[in-house]
Amino acid sequence: MIASVLVVFALVNFSNQQTVDQLIEGYSQVVATFKPDCVAASGADPDVIDQEIRNSKFAEDQATKCFWGCFYKKLNLISENDEVLEDNIKKYIGVADKDAAEKIFHKCVHFRGSDYCETATGISRCVSTSSKALLEN
Repeated sequence: MIASVLVVFALVNFSNQQTVDQLIEGYSQVVATFKPDCVAASGADPDVIDQEIRNSKFAEDQATKCFWGCFYKKLNLISENDEVLEDNIKKYIGVADKDAAEKIFHKCVHFRGSDYCETATGISRCVSTSSKALLEN
């Protein structure tokens, strides 16, 4: 399953005319792999998660933040010791333009919250809004 998600993600990355819709679809497919487990672990509303991916407007409740914390841990973006694994995050920016992806990475990767849930949510929010803004221009 992860291999097929990465193939779709790679196809989106290699597109010359990447759209916001393609970016959202790529994010949705990556999240779908771990969504059932992380919804169960966090108590987050799955519809809220879907809206966050589509609209880049992230909820402030702890359950939703911890969904992203769970997702980051399952995807090995945050370690079991709650350390951000920056090199792994770089792989999931999702923007085809490598220079733009690098700028987004450096803009977003240093965010730290009060716990791993808040950190994951902050990085996700930054990457999502920055990536969409780039593609909309």
